[in-house]
Amino acid sequence: MTQEAQLKACPCCNRKASLERRRGMQTATSGKWYRERVYCRNKKCGLTTATFNRPGQAISAWNTRTPDSVIAELVAFAKDARDEFYHSAHSSGDPSNPDNMQSDAVLYRQAITILAKLEASK
Repeated sequence: MTQEAQLKACPCCNRKASLERRRGMQTATSGKWYRERVYCRNKKCGLTTATFNRPGQAISAWNTRTPDSVIAELVAFAKDARDEFYHSAHSSGDPSNPDNMQSDAVLYRQAITILAKLEASK
């Protein structure tokens, strides 16, 4: 199996990934150098690993995924944040307080982003 075949799909957009390797010589006395990274082929996504200097490290980093239990917890948080924002926006409280509105809006956007990525990955 080739190293490209070992790569999992992108965790954000579920498209194929590629391994990029670069090798060269710094000088005749300092020896060779090696760099590799994995990146998503979807140009709109742009997800990439850090650059590694040992073979296999980029593939290992790319293929390491967050456990399902952590994802479930994040989704639950996103749903709670979305619901909290909805209820606070429609409650009888003081909606004119800009601090409350701004922080709620940030949480709401984060919740929507997490849910959208989850739906897109299904």
